[in-house]
Amino acid sequence: MWSEYPVNRWLVAVSAVLLLLYLNRFYTLVPYLARALSDWKGNLRLEASMQRIRDRNAIALCMIPPFCLISDRYSIITVRHLDFCPDGLRVLSVIGVFVLYLLVRWMLYRICSPGKDEASTYKVAKSCEGNYFIMIVAVLLLSVGVLAVLNVKDHIVREILLYELGLLYLLALVGKAQILSSSCSPFTTFLYLCALEIIPTGLLILFNIRF
Repeated sequence: MWSEYPVNRWLVAVSAVLLLLYLNRFYTLVPYLARALSDWKGNLRLEASMQRIRDRNAIALCMIPPFCLISDRYSIITVRHLDFCPDGLRVLSVIGVFVLYLLVRWMLYRICSPGKDEASTYKVAKSCEGNYFIMIVAVLLLSVGVLAVLNVKDHIVREILLYELGLLYLLALVGKAQILSSSCSPFTTFLYLCALEIIPTGLLILFNIRF
C-alpha cells in the first residue's frame, strides 16, 4: 500500500511538521487569500505588505510536498515515462516533474519582459500565483481529510479532487486575467496568459504526465 513505503511516510511527516510550523501565519493570511480568490483586487492588498509577501512565499513552498503527495497518492499526476521507477520512489518523480514545471514557468516569466507601463501589473500577476496555489492545496488537503473520514473509495476521491483542482485553477486564470487586463490590452493579456499559464501547463500535461 501507498502508506507503507518509507519515502511516503517520511514526506508525510515532513509536510505535517512544516504545515504545523506555519499554521499560525497561514491563519493570519486566510482573509487576504480568500479575498484574492474571490476578487482580483485582493491580490493587491496582500502585495502591499512585505511581511505578508514573505509569509505567503514561505507557505507556498511548504505546500509543494503535500501537493505532490496528494498527486501521487490519488494518481492526479502520474509520470508516464518513468514506469521503471519503483512504486516506493514514484512520489520523488512526481516532485521532480513539478519542480521542472515551476522552472519552466520561471524561465517564461524571465523571457516575457513587459513594457514599462505594464511592469507593476506583470509583477503582481506573477506573484499572485502563490496565493492561488496555497488555496488550491488547502482545499485539496481539507477534501482528502473529510473523504478519508467518510471512507470514500480512492477512484471517487480522485474524481472529486480533479474537479476541485480544475475549478480552482480556472478561478486562478480568471483572476490573473483580470489583473493583467487592468493595465494591458485584451490581446496583450491573452499573450501573457499563454506564456505564463497555458503553455507551461499544457507542456506539463502533454509531455510529462497524464491526468
